[in-house]
Amino acid sequence: MSTEKRTRRRRGETTREAIVTAALDIVDDEGLDKLTMKRLADKIGCGTMTIYSHVLGRDDLENAIVARLLAEIDSHIESDDTWADATRRAVTSYREMARRHPRAFPLIISASSGGQATAAHIAHMAVALSATGISIDKAYTLIGIGDAFVTGYLLSETQEPVLTESGVPAATVAQSTAIQRMRDLVSEAVWTGGLEAIIIGVQQTMELPPAR
Repeated sequence: MSTEKRTRRRRGETTREAIVTAALDIVDDEGLDKLTMKRLADKIGCGTMTIYSHVLGRDDLENAIVARLLAEIDSHIESDDTWADATRRAVTSYREMARRHPRAFPLIISASSGGQATAAHIAHMAVALSATGISIDKAYTLIGIGDAFVTGYLLSETQEPVLTESGVPAATVAQSTAIQRMRDLVSEAVWTGGLEAIIIGVQQTMELPPAR
């Protein structure tokens, strides 16, 4: 069954959940710039006013998509987890989510400074990390430090190349050494090494329990 048919509902059955699912499908398949209320209504099979009866507007819809994406991140804590175990699991899951939704991932960036979904997720992660034996204040600091590396890396990893009118990647035309060097840094070795460097660094500077 096609995605179009999967998300189509009869008018009386349209729900906020179905709207968010259809919106994320559009972004995943076509890009964020193709997400409009009209395109969304057409995909679901309802009128635009029906959409507005479930979402307050574009900001509310994007916040709901972000909430859906963040819900895919594994934040559970095992009884014997250290803060490092929980951190590695969460950021690995974060990366997997970004790879599943590369076109939607920039919404995480735009919402990171104050979106409700992002704020709720950060609070949840801080409480989860504190369950490993570190203070809630150190948990928030750890999240902030980790996010600076992880989100920046994933933004580079999921970024689609900008093409010129001739269809050639703009970076190739410009021969930008700086851009190319940054792109070269997006590798499995950099991801693994960078994450472990952060684990070791915060353990020492924040005086956290030893990581394993």
